[in-house]
Amino acid sequence: MKRELGHKIYQLCSTSLSHPARKQRGGIPYDETHFITNFYPLKSHILLEERIEGYTQLRVIDTNSTTSLKPNSHLVKFPEPIFTVRAFPSPMKYNSTEIFYELTSFTTPKSYYSYDIILEALNSSKPWTLVAPNNAPISLVYRKNLFKKDGSNPLHLYGYGNYGLSFNPKFSSSIISLLDRGFVYAIAHVRGGSAMGVQWYKTEGKLLKKKNTFRDFSNAARHLVAKNYTSPGKLSVEGASAGGLLVGAAINLNPGLFNAAIMKVPYVDIINAMRDPTVSLTIDEYTELGDPNTKEVFDYIMSYSPYENLPKSGQGLPHLYIGYGFNDPRVEYWAPVKYVARLRATLARSLTAYTKHILQYIDMGRATPAPRGDIVCSGKLPKSVPS
Repeated sequence: MKRELGHKIYQLCSTSLSHPARKQRGGIPYDETHFITNFYPLKSHILLEERIEGYTQLRVIDTNSTTSLKPNSHLVKFPEPIFTVRAFPSPMKYNSTEIFYELTSFTTPKSYYSYDIILEALNSSKPWTLVAPNNAPISLVYRKNLFKKDGSNPLHLYGYGNYGLSFNPKFSSSIISLLDRGFVYAIAHVRGGSAMGVQWYKTEGKLLKKKNTFRDFSNAARHLVAKNYTSPGKLSVEGASAGGLLVGAAINLNPGLFNAAIMKVPYVDIINAMRDPTVSLTIDEYTELGDPNTKEVFDYIMSYSPYENLPKSGQGLPHLYIGYGFNDPRVEYWAPVKYVARLRATLARSLTAYTKHILQYIDMGRATPAPRGDIVCSGKLPKSVPS
């Protein structure tokens, strides 16, 4: 069985089937660098799904010879340096030494493999090609023949960082389309997700620590510019739903850093939404962002809410695509409508009025304007944009 130790890690332990309420015995010693997400017991082995330094791995433990992770366990070796893997348990049999798993990456569609756990394999490769100064991993992919590393490549950065969810590298035809046009594609694994363990979310990425999410994303973007993967005039960002909150906050924190931003069903008018208990999921958000009916939480949310913190002069705002659904029960349409109206009013007061395009799209049928990943930034927006 798996038990949580505080807010940091999980430990694999054992107990009596006849008396499960008795004190559990710690079976597999563990540390903070190994975050167990799932496990599958076999007759002579245990298959662990885990994260090490933020990325997914499969570990095989020989239970016949030891309960220690070190001499009698091994990581399954994979053919790519950046990947997402998970066990595929349905074909596995308890008495077998064969396991099955699903593998995908930025450039490989979902593929399925079998693996003989008796044949040990060690993987010494590192999946993250870059780590931001705050130790938030960044997944990167690009075409080698089109990448220059002089700041001239356009780069599209995706982020989410909420509810403990981790966005892993996976195959997408939209990403391949960007790569073929010289883009670098990146995912910033910021606090608020669980890429680096439970504490990455529970103690460092929610409630009165929520600003860490926005700082991590900002640091990742600046780090990519500093390392010449792109430049401010070539950098676009994207987030959906609570990821729209991340992008909106990052825009306000970093005037002039982003050239374009995509915000899908963005959660941008937080205070007004969370003070209305009739809005879907409002009460649930109290465990994520806090209860704004208390002064401390109210002031803290007001200090980062995208709607309330737009730059007064409009200077440094990027081109924006904002899409949402009229029938969305979670992010109701009036919030992005208000946000767009304030954006346009802000730009109208600027000396550079209307040099930035704000493209607003509302789907009158579906709850969301498009599934995540359907719309990508090409680095070029139309010269005239309808209201």
